[in-house]
This record gives sequence, structure tokens and C-alpha cells, in this order.
Amino acid sequence: MPGMFRRCAMAGLAALVCLPLSAAVADPKPIGQPVVNYVPVSWAGEIWLAKNSPVLTAGPAPNYWSAAPTNVSVDSQGYLHLSVEKIGGRWLCAALQSVKDYGYGTYRFVMSTPLSAFDPNAVVGMFTYNNSPAYGHQEIDVELSKWGVPSPTAHNAQYVVQPWRWKHHTRRFLAPPAAALTYEYTWSPTGVTFKLFDGSGADAPLIKTWSTTANPGPPEAGTKLNLNMWLFQGHPPYNNQHQEVVFQDFTYTPATA
Repeated sequence: MPGMFRRCAMAGLAALVCLPLSAAVADPKPIGQPVVNYVPVSWAGEIWLAKNSPVLTAGPAPNYWSAAPTNVSVDSQGYLHLSVEKIGGRWLCAALQSVKDYGYGTYRFVMSTPLSAFDPNAVVGMFTYNNSPAYGHQEIDVELSKWGVPSPTAHNAQYVVQPWRWKHHTRRFLAPPAAALTYEYTWSPTGVTFKLFDGSGADAPLIKTWSTTANPGPPEAGTKLNLNMWLFQGHPPYNNQHQEVVFQDFTYTPATA
């Protein structure tokens, strides 16, 4: 039962916080949506909250979520693992939300998992989000998915400044599928610039950039950073195999005044 589960430090895992889910904070969702619990996790010098809703589905899509070490863990190298696992007949997804607020500055995500490892129904997200609907929830997305299309030529990545339907707010593309990549975006008062680097080092070559004047507005209180891995429309993987994304690191450089 969710209320009985405890996250505890395990051999080979680094800096996980031990806390009963009954003591975790509740997600302030609008009336009518399921209540989701969050469990603290330490990674990349920050405290994050792992999403836990293994009994009732919650967004994005009708998915189940788990904060168990089978879905969310930090290994001995300090790498973050987010996994989609089938347990007890249900596919359980993984998500983290930052505790602190974020705003103008540069966000850099170093990911060691190549895109070719993901099933067409798997989705990996790196994004800011505010519960307030103003400015499209201040949502800036890097999303990695083929959105259910099982084709080697299907676009596997997109940059979005919500609302995605507006002009100059979305850019879909085919990223190199076989390489470890670094994803970066800079949020400024004039818009957002996205960059894609080939590799994980500080000197990794730039392979793609996109700048847009789409503006998520000035940073508001409550804008959090999120990382997740989930299933498109709740559909299971085509190969019926577990899915995993590994993040080597995340850094945030606040904008200077």
C-alpha cells in the first residue's frame, strides 16, 4: 500500500532521502483531480520531489506514477535514473519536481541515454511549470518522444514554449538517435534559446540551436523545474519492455541582472 512504503537509502544508491509516503507533501491539484504524494530525493545538489500515485492515474496522460527505487534512484556515480516499470499489471512512470523556484537563466541537462533506447510510446520531459495558468503556466519544454510513431525517420524531439499551438512556439526535429546528448535552454525577458550538444562534456560541439521570441513572461513565484518519463496516452511500450532514462547532471545558471 502507498501509505506503508518507505524510501530508504540502499546499497549502491546515493543520497536518497528516507521518508514514509504518509509524511510526504500532497500535490495541490484542482478539485476533481487525484491527490498525488511526493517523496524527497536529493540529486545534482538540489532537493526534488518524486511523484507517487500508483493506484490512481494522474497527468500527463492517464498514467500511474511511482516514487519507489525501481522508478526513481540515484546511483553511486550520482546519476539520476527515471524508469517506467510494469509492476503488478500496471505500468508505473517516474517524475521529479524541484522544491525551489526557477526563473531567468540557463538550464543544462546532461543525458547519457541515447534516444534509440526509447520505445516510440516513451516520453522524456525537462520543463518548467507553474500551477498558475498565466503565460501558459510558464512552461518551457524539452520533450523527447516519437509520440507513438514506430518509424526510424519520425521526429524524436521537440522544443516548446506553451501554448504549443501558437505560432513560433514549437519546433519538432530529428535528433541524433545513437549519441549521448546535452540539452540546454536559456530563458530571458526576450524569449527562449534552445541548444543541443553532441556529447556530455563541457566542450561538446553544438549541433542544433533554435531561438524564439515566444515569451513565457516574467518569472512568477511557484515556477518549478520538472523531469519525467511517461507513456504517451498511457499506452504500454510496443516492445513491452521497461524504459529508462539516465541523467548524468543538471546545472542552472541564473541570469545576471
